[in-house]
Amino acid sequence: MLVLYETAMGYCLFKVTDSAKIEKADLWEEFETPAKASKLLKLKALHRFTSTATAVEDISALQNGKLGKGLKQFLTEEVLEKGKGKESLVVIDPHLGRSITKKLGININAMSEGASGDLWRGIRSQITALLDGLDPKDLSTMSLGLSHSLARFKLKFSPDKVDTMVVQAIALLDDLDKEINIYAMRVKEWYGWHFPEMAKIIVDNVAYAKVIRAMGFRTNAATTDFSSILPEDLEAVLKAAAEISMGTEISDSDIAHINSLCDQVISISQYRSQLAEYLRNRMSAIAPNLTALVGELVGARLISHAGSLLNLAKHPASTIQILGAEKALFRALKTKHDTPKYGLIYHASLIGQAPPKLKGKMARMVATKAALSIRVDALTDADGKSEEAASSIGLENRTKLESRLRALEHQIEGGNVRRFSENGKKQQRFEMTGETKTYNVKADEVDLVSTQRDHPMEAAVKAVLDVKEEKKRAKEERKAKKRAEKEKEVKSEDEDQMQVDGESKKDKKEKKRKRRESEVNGAGSMDVDEEQPKEETEEERKARKKAKKEAKAAAAAAEGTESPKKKKKKSETLRKSSYDTSDCSCRSSPAVRTFSVPIHHDEPEMSKLTLAPPPIVVVTGANGGIGYGCCKRLLVQLCQLNPPDARPQAFASHISSDEKAPAGYKGLTLIMACRNRKRAETARTKLLRWFDGQVETLRRLPNYDEDYVSNFLRNCHVEIEELDLASVSSVLNFSAVVHQKYPYVSHLLCNAGVASFKKVNWLLAIKQLILDPMGLITAPNFYTQHVGEISADNLGWVWQSNVFGHFMLFRELEDLLAKSPFDCSRVVWCSSIEASPKYYDSDDWQLKKSEHSYESSKYQVDLLATTLNQAAGQSTPATRKPTKHFISEPGVCSTSISAKLIHPFLDYIKLILFYVGRFCGSPHHTIDPWKAAIASIHLALAHIVFLPLFLNNDPNKPVRFGAQTGRFGNEYVGLSVVKEYETHKQVGYGLVKKCDDLYESIKRQEAAPVVNETASERT
Repeated sequence: MLVLYETAMGYCLFKVTDSAKIEKADLWEEFETPAKASKLLKLKALHRFTSTATAVEDISALQNGKLGKGLKQFLTEEVLEKGKGKESLVVIDPHLGRSITKKLGININAMSEGASGDLWRGIRSQITALLDGLDPKDLSTMSLGLSHSLARFKLKFSPDKVDTMVVQAIALLDDLDKEINIYAMRVKEWYGWHFPEMAKIIVDNVAYAKVIRAMGFRTNAATTDFSSILPEDLEAVLKAAAEISMGTEISDSDIAHINSLCDQVISISQYRSQLAEYLRNRMSAIAPNLTALVGELVGARLISHAGSLLNLAKHPASTIQILGAEKALFRALKTKHDTPKYGLIYHASLIGQAPPKLKGKMARMVATKAALSIRVDALTDADGKSEEAASSIGLENRTKLESRLRALEHQIEGGNVRRFSENGKKQQRFEMTGETKTYNVKADEVDLVSTQRDHPMEAAVKAVLDVKEEKKRAKEERKAKKRAEKEKEVKSEDEDQMQVDGESKKDKKEKKRKRRESEVNGAGSMDVDEEQPKEETEEERKARKKAKKEAKAAAAAAEGTESPKKKKKKSETLRKSSYDTSDCSCRSSPAVRTFSVPIHHDEPEMSKLTLAPPPIVVVTGANGGIGYGCCKRLLVQLCQLNPPDARPQAFASHISSDEKAPAGYKGLTLIMACRNRKRAETARTKLLRWFDGQVETLRRLPNYDEDYVSNFLRNCHVEIEELDLASVSSVLNFSAVVHQKYPYVSHLLCNAGVASFKKVNWLLAIKQLILDPMGLITAPNFYTQHVGEISADNLGWVWQSNVFGHFMLFRELEDLLAKSPFDCSRVVWCSSIEASPKYYDSDDWQLKKSEHSYESSKYQVDLLATTLNQAAGQSTPATRKPTKHFISEPGVCSTSISAKLIHPFLDYIKLILFYVGRFCGSPHHTIDPWKAAIASIHLALAHIVFLPLFLNNDPNKPVRFGAQTGRFGNEYVGLSVVKEYETHKQVGYGLVKKCDDLYESIKRQEAAPVVNETASERT
């Protein structure tokens, strides 16, 4: 058996004389004396280290469990070549034993832990006796020199050295950021006394310092070239602001010190850029995968927090996820609250771009991939990190996480959409229709957006006003602070006075007692009365408090402050003043006059917000029913940013587009087209009073924008114009007034309608109640209608009021609709849930003979709107904006159209039945005109891409947009199809041609005298 032992001098190979003694428990007794040790072990060979470098190299390899070159050569010569390879070899390190066995094939003896320890301790104690002729002093000197060299080698080639550089670099980078911010803030505060507007124009700290160094005094701005520092537009604004600046003058010594401080900011910023580049290179060298995954800054902070890359690699993914949030973690555990989801890793770009709901999940996934990347970087040698594919794992993990994030976002969006749908998204079956589609050339047309910026002087004036406003605000804050301190002092004085009053009462009682005693003794009481103060009565105390309150009110008035109640009342007065202006304009006669609606509306004082032009909306039948509901809903929607009714509905969930409705509007002109001006005035007053209350309600919402609402109210006009759709002359007069007063019309909401109900057939009502109770309250068939009613123009009265009047109005306003500032103008035709071809006779197209004129007229509305929309898409010139026609269906709404036929009590019962029908699952019972108007307002405000023309892209199934509600009244918009359109398509084209021919004949007769007679109101 052979024993290998290393010393500072070299390797020693001993021969064991008695192998049995090695395995004994009392092996230590064999090394009690040098003689016993020399008897047990005999030196066979000695390998001396040739130099200190060789010794350090061999000992380092030995410590790592590796077979060095010198040891390999020594064992080969002394064991293998001399035929002693079959003997077992005892070594101090099992890792070294495995290496020797693997490379040289020498049998290694695995001794027990206790016996092995006794053997090595014995050899170390008797090494001088075993190595005959060795001086112990020489051995200790060699050991000391080798240990020093080995320590220097480890420090020089430490694997944590690069980590230390990264830790120090990221710490210095954070310190530099703090210093730059502090110095830059001081520069802006110092130079701001001379040129306060410059801080509003130049935001970058380094550019701000460079401009000061180049310009000096602001009077030099006009002659200074800033082209190397600022863009051209900012340079122009800066020079314009320098001419009108309201800053104070400073001396040469002031500007010298400011320049020195600017030099510090510039130099520190430059060094910061160099340090950031150094850190980026270091991180790419030592942790390429971690850098590719989370970036060099986040990776460096993780390494700095853990101490080294190797320490960071020992952490699990859950620890890496919350590394840096230890305080929050222990606080949550102590208080039994939710633990934090992320720490330093939160600043990674993958987590930052995730939506709020997915940040926690994304943090877990990033931490998991980061743990794998860190371990790869920590265990890869320097040669592996220098290869081109060193960061392949990090890049691959990042790609997977980005794709996973997109899938999760799509899943959330899909989940939100499916929540509103009834049966989820279904894939349509493919069918060969034989149709060929041509390339849409109009889709390539884009609106040119002006790239011209604001005038430099305007931007400079805005900066000056901003500075002035800030100074005013700071002054008010200082005044409020002083006022609060004064009130606090007065309050403390009152408390002290109350304490003094309390003491005076005690003294008063004592003096009264003494006075009584003096009176009894004959002493004069007048002296006592003169000494004590006069007691304050209750009336005097109230008067003193009242005087104090008046003094405070006078002081507040002198400072220009107002109470909150007065402010609120003042704001309401200002808001209503805009309505009063439009009211006055509306009360004037409809004679010839100039525009009462301003074309150039006031621009809102808001940044980063693009507002659409003010729409001009005509609503027929606006004094009641669905028309009045449309006016209410339109006002409330447009006075909010991103109106809720403009958002895509559930039926548009499959449409993916970046297009969206405007964020807001610069104002609104609402034209209430009504038959009776007196009733219209009452409705408008009621509408504006109700709208004031809604604005106050909106003020309490968190997303309320005061600037936008105030601008909208300032440019909101509610006009009244007389219109009787049953009179041709009234429609023509209305058209003439609108052409004279308004520059364009953007929306036409055709809501007005009449029904010629005569009585209720109670027998049919009872029958329908038994056979179809839901149809009784949804589409009743027990109303009896008048037959053969003729208007003053010798046309069918119901047909002219519901169909032709609106058709003629559209033709008259068609040129104004084409001038709309939006992509297209819109005409919304109000149909009915009772519209049916069941009772419609195409030969009786004016419905003079029909017993169901109301249902037939509403079906004609469906045919007209569908045909006009298809014709507009085919015949509109490229230079003219198209007009889109849509069909809205308000559902079952409680209006006054049938109130005169039944008793008020029965009308109340009908209303209750409507609610019952809604609760039982009927989506058509909107009941309230406010809810019934959602379909029309959605068609007016939603982007055109989210409004399909056909159901499932089937040209034989044009859609109607219906107002619907849930069981508890939450309104939304649903789709239905025009009934039997494929059968009546040609009937629709014929109806449009007949209406056009009738309209042309009326226009030809316009020059002739026309009887301006308004049809009487009929029920």
